Amino acid sequence: FQHAGHRDKVVDFHWNLLDPWTIVSVSDDCERNRGGGTLQIWRMIDLIYRPEDEVLTELEKFKSHVLLCAYNS
Repeated sequence: FQHAGHRDKVVDFHWNLLDPWTIVSVSDDCERNRGGGTLQIWRMIDLIYRPEDEVLTELEKFKSHVLLCAYNS
């Protein structure tokens, strides 16, 4: 799997009304004579909009986990 984004112009773009941090985009990057393009769904990481104290607590736990893994390897 390799994600490279759209390869041609974006022709449509919408925010998800039920999940405000999720968007969908469609582009014209089709291969010759095969029709269609690509549809991509994007979801922003929740660390952007969650309360700062929650985010810092989660990041500290992750940091501790990474350091422990590095120490044990």
